[in-house]
Amino acid sequence: HERTVVVNGLSKAYGMGGLRLGYCVSSMALTARVRHSLPALGASSLSLMLGREILDCGDIGAPLRARIAEAKQTAHALLDAAGLAHARLPVADALPYLMFDAVPELLADTHAGVLAGRLPRVALKRHPLWSADGGRALIRCSVPLRAERMALFAQRFADR
Repeated sequence: HERTVVVNGLSKAYGMGGLRLGYCVSSMALTARVRHSLPALGASSLSLMLGREILDCGDIGAPLRARIAEAKQTAHALLDAAGLAHARLPVADALPYLMFDAVPELLADTHAGVLAGRLPRVALKRHPLWSADGGRALIRCSVPLRAERMALFAQRFADR
């Protein structure tokens, strides 16, 4: 796309923060502007060689994104069966989160129930958002990726 610039680094997904290396992809029309605004920093030859080898490996995140999407479908099915389809907010398939405007009553932990072992705990966190309209917070729940954690998540709905 003529007006798109993609900037990426090798620190998080590739676990190579020590390389201090990133890259930028842009249309031919924007290349000169990008180079003027963000001049190349002198990366070491070793970092450049390692970066090239890493990028030649292809998309190493694809298996994890597929696992997240599969687990998310299972979590959505559990929420939908519990009557919470309306409560969950749309979130990209590759992000391992369930988002809500408010804590769904079914997921609200009762302190006594959790301590007595009657309720599998579902951790919910405030997720702050900022925009030009001001700030607000959503409620975030991580999608369980391990089978045993998904079983506990499913048990939470079965126990109610």
